[in-house]
Amino acid sequence: MLTALKSSFVHRLSVGSTDRIRASRLGSLRRAWRVWRHERDVRAIERALGGLSERQLKLIGMSHGSIEADVSGLIDRTDAGRAIADEVLRLVDHQPRRVPLLSHAA
Repeated sequence: MLTALKSSFVHRLSVGSTDRIRASRLGSLRRAWRVWRHERDVRAIERALGGLSERQLKLIGMSHGSIEADVSGLIDRTDAGRAIADEVLRLVDHQPRRVPLLSHAA
């Protein structure tokens, strides 16, 4: 009986380890895919902007020599704006709800 309990425990432990390893591998794979997709999208944006003339790029404050840096800056500013918006929403969501006072003058 003790041997059966021990083998059952060892089996559950090894299955749990396998599940954790699978979950870790899956998480790594998802992160790698997100990085690959992000880099692919950035390259597509840079190629699209590269197809514009210098005159067209100047209209939006860019030039062919600075497309890579400009796109990187746009992404950084967008990420920062998203982080600020997420923080504001988190703060607003945790504010206690205030009930408006009823006016007796009405």
